[in-house]
Amino acid sequence: MNNLPKPLWDPRPLTPTNMNNQQQRQQQESTIRRTKLYRRRCHGNRKLRRFKNKCRQRGMNKEEIQRLIQDRCQQQEQQIDFRMDETNDDIELHQPITTTTITKSKRIIEKRMKLKMVLKKFNNRLPIYLKKAPNILIQNLSLQLQQKITNKKQQRYLYHRLQLLDQLHRIDQYRYLWQSYLNLGSTSNLWPIHIQKKMKSKNIESCVQYIEHHLNELEQQYHQATNELNEQAKSCPIKLKPFDILNQKLKEFVQLQRTRFTEKLNIQLTRHKNYIHENELYQTVLHHIHTDEQKSMIDQLIYIRERQLEIFENYLRLETRISMQCLPKELNRIENIITSIRYRPRFRNFLSIQFQQQQYKLIQEAKRNCLNLFLHAYEIQYQQFFKEFQCKNNTCSNEISLLECFRIYINYRIDRLKQVLYYERIPIFRRKLRRQRQHLKRKGKFFKQIQVSPYVILDLQRHPFTTTELKYLSRGPTYIRPNQSTLCPMKQRHKQIQVELNDMLSKIKNGLGNTTRDGYPSISKTASVYKLYEDRLRTCLTCQYMKSLPFIDQLRARKELKWIKSIRRKLKRYKLILRRTDKSGVFHIGHMRDYEQKAHSYRKTTGAYEELSTNPLNDIYRRVIDLLNQLRSQNQIREWQKQKLIPVQNKIELAYMYFLPKPHKKGTPLRPIINTIHAVTARISKFLDQKLRPLFDRYVRSTTIVDGVDLLHQIDQYIQKGYFNSSTLFITFDITNLYTMLPQEESLKILDEFL
Repeated sequence: MNNLPKPLWDPRPLTPTNMNNQQQRQQQESTIRRTKLYRRRCHGNRKLRRFKNKCRQRGMNKEEIQRLIQDRCQQQEQQIDFRMDETNDDIELHQPITTTTITKSKRIIEKRMKLKMVLKKFNNRLPIYLKKAPNILIQNLSLQLQQKITNKKQQRYLYHRLQLLDQLHRIDQYRYLWQSYLNLGSTSNLWPIHIQKKMKSKNIESCVQYIEHHLNELEQQYHQATNELNEQAKSCPIKLKPFDILNQKLKEFVQLQRTRFTEKLNIQLTRHKNYIHENELYQTVLHHIHTDEQKSMIDQLIYIRERQLEIFENYLRLETRISMQCLPKELNRIENIITSIRYRPRFRNFLSIQFQQQQYKLIQEAKRNCLNLFLHAYEIQYQQFFKEFQCKNNTCSNEISLLECFRIYINYRIDRLKQVLYYERIPIFRRKLRRQRQHLKRKGKFFKQIQVSPYVILDLQRHPFTTTELKYLSRGPTYIRPNQSTLCPMKQRHKQIQVELNDMLSKIKNGLGNTTRDGYPSISKTASVYKLYEDRLRTCLTCQYMKSLPFIDQLRARKELKWIKSIRRKLKRYKLILRRTDKSGVFHIGHMRDYEQKAHSYRKTTGAYEELSTNPLNDIYRRVIDLLNQLRSQNQIREWQKQKLIPVQNKIELAYMYFLPKPHKKGTPLRPIINTIHAVTARISKFLDQKLRPLFDRYVRSTTIVDGVDLLHQIDQYIQKGYFNSSTLFITFDITNLYTMLPQEESLKILDEFL
């Protein structure tokens, strides 16, 4: 049996060589499979693809998209070249050139280290206008120098020159500050508080030595900066302006960008001067003190006012927390209790949105009530200390001269300490809160809380807006975007100046030319005084519109304009409507179909409005003109009245209806408003109101409530007459669709009977 040959299909044992070959093949196949699985397919640049998709959605063709991509690439290359040239110049200035051979990896690491060292050396002292947006900086420089700067060599030279001039300006301002400290301290023997804290003593010699040492260091830095400026001036490009004019323009540009820095140092110097004057006043108070009882009484009064100032500081800290949206931790418990009631439907619908809004309002109102209690407690404590101070002050009213000197001193001291609060302690507290929030965000422990400040109302299931855009909208309709004219071209600015000038002149001429002015003579519209006034007004408006702004303000204006454009695009793309609310004073964002449904239901229930298919503006205008001509032909109105009532054809518009949401009511109903400012009959209605209003007020004013202030006055009169008692009832009611319920024909009959 053992000698029988083995069948062919019986697997034979593999030799060691066959085993190694098979393992190698299996390993190769597995590696091929892995590479196929984990191979990342290249689909091109993602940013480029997204940019192309956005351009296609805006309706651009291939040629326009390609041209935009080329322009974008050129701008990026210019920015990269500009930044790399800056860093390379810095490296050449501060790093010696070595000829040792280094491997590629070491060379890359060394370059990174050099770049970091240079950036660390400069950027700690460089302001924002030299760190961010070099393109905007070059544009501002070209406007300041009145010359186009397109050459890279010129840009590098000007950028490096600005760094040196900024450094020189900063050192010069510090020199002036510390020299003022030395001059004031040598005359009054009083030194700044922060220097005394560093020296840990009030010794005059040590403070003088410290300030003189610091002044010597600043003097050395100033000479070094001037030498660098003189050396750098030798490499000035030829195509730029004459060097004296160029240097003067650059100095003015640096002074403009450093206005906040100079203001900060001036505030420090004025605070030190106030501190010296306060000590002088205290010496006069001590001169009038003759007994220990007077001294203890003055100390007690100072202690009471300082405790009162501590309460005021806590009040300001709470206000800072509210403005920075970092509420106290005690208020989080309220939010946790209310948010524990969860309502999570399977699909988000109108009921879920309404529940979420009600929950948000409930938490917000609860937090506001708690904060009102905190603020009210601070106010009560502040008033208690004030009453205690008044009582102590009244007990020692015999010494008039001492009390008068003390009153001047304590008022001056409290004002100085309030300035310290506003400009020193509260900004430090604000920075601490900002760092604390950033630290929590890094650790992932920062949770968004419902704030008490007004917020935009989103009546949507999902929204496309970012947090910055929502915060910007939360500023409300009363917020005015600053420095809007800086981003407009020069032609548009000149047009705005001319429009404002004509408007102001026409109003002034009409007001001064009125013959019915009380006791003042009228001035004719052709007087020569108006020409002089027009020239002065034009120069003032030109200075306001054309003056250059600091770089930070320009960046803010550009950011806000960018947010506005983004919000408008999203509103148009997703068919959303942004409206001011009826009473809340915030913005409301809702879907277009919801507005259309509510408007349609309102027109259907009232039956007072119809949707027009054609524009009847010309027909209405013709009928009004015919009616006025008929009244004039029948001699019922005079010619000047006719000219006053005739509508201006270039300015008339068809009256239209729009709606404002009412989020304070259930279901967010809409309030209809008819815009008739530029309607054909607007002048006639104004004329009738001027004629009928005095007659109506004469007979009906006593029973009419105009507004809330008028209601308070009438209640005060009601109380003075003795009608107000415990059984008096205040009843309020709301009438829906009041104006559409009033019949027009009956209203005209009632008016006819009244007249």
